[in-house]
Amino acid sequence: MKPFTVISRLRHLRRQTSLAILSFCMTGVAVAQTVPAEVEDMLERTAIARENISLWVAPVDTGVPIVEWNSDVPRRPASVTKVITTGIGLLLLGENYCWRTEFSTNGSIHNGVLKGDLFIKAYGNPYLVEEDMRAMVAALRQRGISRIEGRVALDRSYYAKQTQMQNPDAFDGHGMEPYNAIPSALSINFRTVKVNFEVKGGGVRVTTTPPLKNLVIDNQMTLNKRKRCRGKKAFAPQLELHRPSHTLTVRGSMSRRCSKQQVTRVIGDAGDLFFAHFKRAWEAAGGTMNNTWVYGHAGGPTTLLYEGVSQPLHEQIAAMNKLSNNLMTRQLFLTIGAELTEPPATTSKGRGVVIQRLKKFGIDTRDLVIENGSGLSRRTQLTATQLGQFMVAMQYTPVASYFERSLSIAGVDGTLKRRLRGTPLAGNAVGKTGTLKGVKSLVGYLTSASGRKFVYVVLLNGRKAKTGRPLMDELMQWIYHSY
Repeated sequence: MKPFTVISRLRHLRRQTSLAILSFCMTGVAVAQTVPAEVEDMLERTAIARENISLWVAPVDTGVPIVEWNSDVPRRPASVTKVITTGIGLLLLGENYCWRTEFSTNGSIHNGVLKGDLFIKAYGNPYLVEEDMRAMVAALRQRGISRIEGRVALDRSYYAKQTQMQNPDAFDGHGMEPYNAIPSALSINFRTVKVNFEVKGGGVRVTTTPPLKNLVIDNQMTLNKRKRCRGKKAFAPQLELHRPSHTLTVRGSMSRRCSKQQVTRVIGDAGDLFFAHFKRAWEAAGGTMNNTWVYGHAGGPTTLLYEGVSQPLHEQIAAMNKLSNNLMTRQLFLTIGAELTEPPATTSKGRGVVIQRLKKFGIDTRDLVIENGSGLSRRTQLTATQLGQFMVAMQYTPVASYFERSLSIAGVDGTLKRRLRGTPLAGNAVGKTGTLKGVKSLVGYLTSASGRKFVYVVLLNGRKAKTGRPLMDELMQWIYHSY
């Protein structure tokens, strides 16, 4: 059955179904609610205000809801937005889609020396890590290159410049935290850097791994007299990045007993970090080079030396969904836009493609807003009905199995690893969680005791949303035992 047929059938049957409750939402418009008595009891017991709860539950085989509560009220969804980006990415790009990293030159190789510039064009591989860089460098060395005489030119043009120049502090003021990393075509190691603290002589030595050429470290760390390396008082670094001057100011104190400590942060320019990893891998492989890099691309003909290929998309989306990686998902969102329209990639192109695909599923996208594809947003909003219908539709696509395997398994892995242990749903339900201040959400699939597969959606907004886990778990167990 085609996905849009499921949604059409759902709408047809809803018109013929007598609904249990009619209530009024805050706009004063009558909203149909389907709430079995057991679910009504759950709503009575929770501390969350009813108007801040949206529920939608339906069997996959019909798509007709058995539970609807405020299901057409737009909510902030947080990271459950990722299921839309990853699902549509699989469907439109294909499960075996791979990202490229191209190495080319405008020169030639003589006696192991590359006489000319080395151009590296990256296409935003979400899962490019230092091990991949070492493998690509090894392949370059096999071309007989031992020294690069010219410059290294980094080409980031696959993404629009403004897309890569967004303010990382914009969301919550914590721009150095990994969850706030801004997409870049040159992203490597999720744009993170290790900041190392080591007791050395009479002070604290501060370095980064890898060393960043253009970063200045203003080290104001001091030693304290704590006798044990325990707690925040023993190791209390405060990092502040001054972006225009590429200066990292490090304040705070550290106990002599701590010896070595490390924190992970997003620091500095994406090109600086990419070059640092390339230089480190190149020199570790026995190569030499000058220490010069620039942003740019070849103005004339070049010769391709090597093309690195990423892990396929179906392997990468597990990290996006199970580990809820914001940067990876944002880069997939950009890729969807660029590949289905044309480069350079922008969030508006990604947004346009995603919304058009939702409409093709037959989903009403009114009031739906997707800002960057990851859910790290206060502007993104959607309804439980829209999410539920999308999850039903994905079950009727050729990539359904890849999509479902990317979700966390209750009691087993990902963000559901510690949920529903010791219940029949452990290992028998999958889902994607979402959490922001004032937001808690959950969407996924579960198989009931009778063997029937269901979609469940829970969107909670408001001050007490963080207390919603018992409601979510109880709803899932009710579905399992009742159907």
